[in-house]
Amino acid sequence: MVRSTTPAVLCVGVQGVRPSALLSLALAMVLAVAGFGVMPGGVDARASGPDLETWDTTALTDDRRLSRVLGGAVLSRGGDRVGTVHDITIGAAGRLETVVVRVPVPGEDPRFFEVAWGTAEVDPARGAVVLGLDGDTLAARTKLETDVIAETADWNAKDLLALHVRLAGADVSGQVDDLLFDPAGRLSAYVVDLEGTPDLYALPWAAGALERGDRVVTFPFARGAVVAIVPWGAADGR
Repeated sequence: MVRSTTPAVLCVGVQGVRPSALLSLALAMVLAVAGFGVMPGGVDARASGPDLETWDTTALTDDRRLSRVLGGAVLSRGGDRVGTVHDITIGAAGRLETVVVRVPVPGEDPRFFEVAWGTAEVDPARGAVVLGLDGDTLAARTKLETDVIAETADWNAKDLLALHVRLAGADVSGQVDDLLFDPAGRLSAYVVDLEGTPDLYALPWAAGALERGDRVVTFPFARGAVVAIVPWGAADGR
């Protein structure tokens, strides 16, 4: 092993590895520690999003709970019942992409098909999702077997609703109780159930660090900062 030095970084030469590569690695380590980047091949788990001091939960008043859509009836444009909402696929930016419809078939396994979220409308009064397609078009789709979850989807609603929650400086701190989405079909907030408190809190969707396949969503907020905000639903009884 041969040691060489530079004015700012100590590099260790290893047989078969170019000194320039080691220098790049050392610089990356320094930058990562300083908060300017991540280790090569790693994931930047630092989320960007609203600070809790400026987080206005009143903007969530018109948003809807994702859990109340799952399992709901799926209706055709004419009001005929087609099936139920089995799941919802979600893109990287938190946009709802497709509704996965479960169609019961007498004497057979249920069948599934997907419809773009943009063709669907949530009807809270009926607790249903109304698709902008007529009965004949939907009947034709139910004859085809399709993947339940699209391969291009980053997440599906059922998995997100099963996530655990980690706050800054702590191990697992609770779990996701629900997700909120706005009228444009974008996720806006996690509703989290923290250990040791009876209240629920809405935290910004953009502030949660999550990679595909994760079982824990991490927030850069300390517990004290979270419980200091107004509990979600306290003002409107949701």
